[in-house]
Amino acid sequence: MSVKPPLFIEYDGCINCPTVKANKERHGHDYGGFDHELLVACVLGGCETWGHTHMKPFYSPSEIRRLAALQNDDTLKEKAEQIASKLEKQIASKFWER
Repeated sequence: MSVKPPLFIEYDGCINCPTVKANKERHGHDYGGFDHELLVACVLGGCETWGHTHMKPFYSPSEIRRLAALQNDDTLKEKAEQIASKLEKQIASKFWER
């Protein structure tokens, strides 16, 4: 039986979430800025239950790989691949392999 994924999974990372986009419009790139109204969106979307909010965003495996690919450092790219693969396994086990 699968569990409905929180919005940070459905959006493939907080960077793609309308809540994070609204936070950037209101506060720039200040992820530490508390915004009660936006935090409620994270709670209602199921993200806060898993420890993620617009102030503590979830980075999707695809975003980790994308950012590492921009660097000219093979060691960093290998580390990013290890992190992204581990994260994909964790996501699958939490939301799709029950």
